[in-house]
Amino acid sequence: MQRVRQMLDEITSSSSSSSDSEGDSNSQPFHAPPGYQLNVISDSEVSETGVSAALRDDSRLTIVVAQLREIIGGDAAQEQLEEVAIAADYDVNRAVNYFFSL
Repeated sequence: MQRVRQMLDEITSSSSSSSDSEGDSNSQPFHAPPGYQLNVISDSEVSETGVSAALRDDSRLTIVVAQLREIIGGDAAQEQLEEVAIAADYDVNRAVNYFFSL
């Protein structure tokens, strides 16, 4: 119990000292606790990953909606087909079941 209190005191004192030096350009960099590994991703990796994932999802959505339109026909609204496709995680069989269960 005493060890927990010491850790809480350390956290509290480090957070108050870090808030005092927020505007300071010489502030200490963040250090992960022992045994904890940070995975650092560059800005370019984030933007490329986000864009490629969005393009993949958009193309999957287009394909599934086209397949749904072939099965269901032209009576369904585009937005409704997109909603069931996304709700079904782009699985055509599940999307058809969702559509007819509405």
